[in-house]
Amino acid sequence: MMIEHSVRGKITSIAIRNGILDGELVSHNGSVVKTMTNATRMSINPNADGDIFTIGEILSAAGADLDAPSTAPGANKTARELYRTSGIVIVIVIEYKNNRKDITYRYIPQVIDGNEYKTVERIYNGTDGSITLVNRHGIRFVFQQHGTIGQFDLLTLLTNIVGGFALFKIAEFLVEFLMLMLLPEKEYYGIAKFQETNSFDEWRKNKKIQEKQLSTDPKAVNVTCKIVNLLKPLSFVLSLQVSEIVNIFSS
Repeated sequence: MMIEHSVRGKITSIAIRNGILDGELVSHNGSVVKTMTNATRMSINPNADGDIFTIGEILSAAGADLDAPSTAPGANKTARELYRTSGIVIVIVIEYKNNRKDITYRYIPQVIDGNEYKTVERIYNGTDGSITLVNRHGIRFVFQQHGTIGQFDLLTLLTNIVGGFALFKIAEFLVEFLMLMLLPEKEYYGIAKFQETNSFDEWRKNKKIQEKQLSTDPKAVNVTCKIVNLLKPLSFVLSLQVSEIVNIFSS
């Protein structure tokens, strides 16, 4: 049995078939039964476009036993009808994932308990006009594909970052609303959060006047420097006198 399938992303531009990917056949207990690569495919059949398995490999990986009693509702329980005669349904899940750039897949077969598979074929006999019904029971394989594949997208990253900042802002608003409007200690919280300061209008006016005076009168700068230089010795003398007074009282 050859299985050929392909994977295509819904948003991304990824579209690739399994013939150039690496895959695994996983048993019902989670262990890897078989590994598929380009080298293994070439060794089995160089002309094959997909993965080649025997029916026995799929049944063994699914944990199916054709000689076990069938659990299907239509099976003959008194005669202990087997899966071999009632038929069996096996679902093979194809799971895709990508690690950075490499896309891989896994076959995960599983027996659908309580199901049987059969087909009824109508054969018309033209000689006598009779119809023969052929009731065939067998093995049915159902394939399901799912998984997650992706690639880096700058626009998506920026969208998620902006969305994260928006959520932080909403959380901040909700916390402040609860803290300042609903909680019993809202007055104390308000005092702790907001700090009142004096008006800076007068300070700005005085600063502008001083800057204007300094820009229009260059001598004011020199006078200010001289005053500062004159005050330095005076402060030194005052500090000496204070230290002497402290020494007198200490002695």
